[in-house]
Amino acid sequence: MQTRPIHGRLLGLAAAGLAVLSGCGAAATLSPAGSGAPHAAAIEVRLSAMMAPRSVSKARTPQVPFAPGLTTAQVAAREGFRGADLDSMMVVVNGVQTDWSAALAPGDRVELLTGMAGG
Repeated sequence: MQTRPIHGRLLGLAAAGLAVLSGCGAAATLSPAGSGAPHAAAIEVRLSAMMAPRSVSKARTPQVPFAPGLTTAQVAAREGFRGADLDSMMVVVNGVQTDWSAALAPGDRVELLTGMAGG
């Protein structure tokens, strides 16, 4: 019986869309495809508890693949928030409030928030 090194098997699974390899070396983990496991060229999105059920992904922390020129408005649109929705929201990138035209970099963390008032 011929065996293949584990590295080749894991890459084969990832190429087949059956798994995503994250991490490196001994700390590498194998997670199901589409599980939302973070990867190097992803934008981490955080949605408030009120916004997540209204989003496309329905997740509190979805991952959006990075692409050159990606803006905060495009990230919001991928989660189903556009036009008038953006007027009642604010966007924070890496802990700093910004506007909807801000360009993103790989690994950025984007928070989509709604204003709240009360006492």
